[in-house]
Amino acid sequence: MGQAQSGPRGLQGSQGPKGEAGISDKPGPIGLQGLQGSQGPKGEAGISDKPGPIGLQGLQGTQGLQGLIGVQGLQGLQGLQGLQGLIGVQGIQGNKGDIGIQGIAGEVTKDFMKTNGFWCADGELCKLPSGKKGIDWGYGASRIIDDGNLKIISDDNIGFQIGDYQNVNLNRDNLLIKESVGIQFGDGFEKEVFAGQISYGRHDGGGDGSLNIVGAGKNNHGRKVRIWDELIVGGRDILGELNDLRNNTIRKDRTYAIKSGRGGGFLSNQGGGGWQGEARDWEKMTFVPF
Repeated sequence: MGQAQSGPRGLQGSQGPKGEAGISDKPGPIGLQGLQGSQGPKGEAGISDKPGPIGLQGLQGTQGLQGLIGVQGLQGLQGLQGLQGLIGVQGIQGNKGDIGIQGIAGEVTKDFMKTNGFWCADGELCKLPSGKKGIDWGYGASRIIDDGNLKIISDDNIGFQIGDYQNVNLNRDNLLIKESVGIQFGDGFEKEVFAGQISYGRHDGGGDGSLNIVGAGKNNHGRKVRIWDELIVGGRDILGELNDLRNNTIRKDRTYAIKSGRGGGFLSNQGGGGWQGEARDWEKMTFVPF
């Protein structure tokens, strides 16, 4: 069946009475809410073929006024805090010791570092401070000292290296020259390239060679080795033997006479021959090759 049309709007309810004022120490109660208006009568049933329009909604009753809020009571006073106990008296402080004499303040300045450090800022060479004699590397007892004579000190070998080649070493007993590297004298003179050189087998077979001593000399001139003092070879006094040979052999550059071993005279052809007290020039002889 179709729904009937809504009935007419109900009347608005009257406003509720105003609530009483709250008591001063607490909030008053909320006032009563106004009565809701009564619902209108239900409308008649509508015609069956279509629903009737919805009736108007009744007005809502007005809300009653809120009661007054009561005055808030006073807050009680906070109790007084108890007194804090007294702090004990601090003991008397001992006498302060005397202050030591203050050292002279160091000043790291350019002048200070220049006179007290290894200085490299000026010129092409680094310099030690005045009064210092050398450098201690702190490893292997290695030091360089100049105490009037320059000393390079080590407790091990001292090596000299040029490029990739370390050809010369010093140890406690020897100057070690590697393999056939030579000692070359006379650098700066006009000379033949190998003149003044000492090496081990450099010119006659390396390790299987001999000690090579090359005399001094210019290009296109003969080279010379001169020995000023005794020459001992394998225990033999070579210079002594040469002098003995010189004095005890017959030489073409000398003139001889025949002397008697008995009377001391010389063989002569004067006065029929015989022995004379001295040999005269025409009685002396020389030896010549045939």
